Amino acid sequence: MKGEGLFVGALPGVMTILSGMSNEAQMEDNLETFKNFELMADERSSGNIR
Repeated sequence: MKGEGLFVGALPGVMTILSGMSNEAQMEDNLETFKNFELMADERSSGNIR
């Protein structure tokens, strides 16, 4: 879920992302991905998505 999760997580107003996981390794990967999550610095984070 790395790419799409980071994109969705950077959208204004998003507080929760639901992600289907089939096993514990996928859950651990998702937790690691968002452990130190920071918003994107470019125009996509302002909601100006094209």
